[in-house]
Amino acid sequence: RRVPVGERVALGPRARFALRLTATGFVFGSEDDARRAGTIPGTRLANAVAPLGVTAQRYESVRPAPRTPLGATAHTRFLVCPYDPSGRVRAANVLRVLALLVPRHPDLQLVMLGPGTEDGDLRMHAAALRITKHVTFLGPRDDALSIYALADLGWVVANGDNGAFGALDLMGSRVPVIAERGTPAQLYVPDGIAGLLLPPGGAHEAAAAIARLLAHEEQRSAMGAAGRTKVARDHSETAMVEAFERAAALASDRAQW
Repeated sequence: RRVPVGERVALGPRARFALRLTATGFVFGSEDDARRAGTIPGTRLANAVAPLGVTAQRYESVRPAPRTPLGATAHTRFLVCPYDPSGRVRAANVLRVLALLVPRHPDLQLVMLGPGTEDGDLRMHAAALRITKHVTFLGPRDDALSIYALADLGWVVANGDNGAFGALDLMGSRVPVIAERGTPAQLYVPDGIAGLLLPPGGAHEAAAAIARLLAHEEQRSAMGAAGRTKVARDHSETAMVEAFERAAALASDRAQW
């Protein structure tokens, strides 16, 4: 069984019964996740690790999405936020940060995409902060990479694999990544090199950090290049596939034994 990045193993009655039926092991997305899980009662196969990865070359052929449908001009700067419902609390903080930024950065536009962004609560929160015209909610998108290609900054709030792939895709797109410490994105984003890792919930601190990045294009460009290099070097899709193959081969050998 595979456990999403950053999540813990949950063994309910059905899962415990399944462990009794067949030899079972767990595949984790990182060494930290596997170490934290330790020995799982009832498993007969060793834990395996298959870090998520992407094909870095795919980002080179991606064209940015048209700006006009997003209500943008040539001067608009985009903060793109990969979202899923697990990141609702963090998304609320993103909206508060945006409300602090737009008085001095009226050209800043937040784009939230992913499952759950159609939620009316997010729109109501944006309306209460009077930033509705600065926020676009796109929902799940097949062309997410073209949205990332528009971004000046990315802020990952999703948990699990959605958060992990959000960070990797932004880095592969040469976009500096912002995330809170303790989230799956922390596994991929070197703080101060490919982006910024912020304390949870600190809206004023986050706004100040983002304002500094918006003011320094060269720093954003250097962070984007560092992220792209790290994805190509450390998070390849080939390595992920090979890790899954090793885990499957080990499980097959143990099952036959």
